[in-house]
Amino acid sequence: MCIRDRFGGADASLLADDHAYYLMLWRLFDKTPASMMADYAIKVRRILAEKVFKHIGEGVIFHHDVYILSGLNTSLGNGVFVNRGATIDDRGPINVGDHTMIAAGAILTTHGHILDDFSKPLPFGGRTMAPITIGSNSVVGFRSVVMPGVTIGDRVIVASNSVVTKDIPDRWVVGGAPAKKIKELVPGDYSATE
Repeated sequence: MCIRDRFGGADASLLADDHAYYLMLWRLFDKTPASMMADYAIKVRRILAEKVFKHIGEGVIFHHDVYILSGLNTSLGNGVFVNRGATIDDRGPINVGDHTMIAAGAILTTHGHILDDFSKPLPFGGRTMAPITIGSNSVVGFRSVVMPGVTIGDRVIVASNSVVTKDIPDRWVVGGAPAKKIKELVPGDYSATE
């Protein structure tokens, strides 16, 4: 049986853009009841992630309602965990190291708006892009925001509801809006979680 080209050949380039179809399937899948069956849904998202993201490591887990702008600019290391309702706005590059957790509702955004061009109305002022890098074994807490151009080091914990606007070196707990250093993480010192 031959399948007819629904675009009549006029938009053949659309048929070649597999990425757009996989991203659309990702978004549609999360609107179905099946997306709430965790074991099944994690496997489906894993299959789609292989097609959507620039690079995806082994054992990456996505929960439901993760919003991805494109995926083409995002590289995720091994064992990364992305919880429900997180947003990955990758207009610019996003690189996440191994075994990092992105908590529910967290936002990674690589673009900002140009606010100082008074010759244009604010909505038409344009955008700036800057990459985000998050090291290995880090946590971006519940409803936290990582702003464009930020580098977060290895084994950093970003507290819930924080806004990270500046680089954070390795082994720190940070929190607040804007995020500030709270405590340095020292091997064997478990008081950081108290």
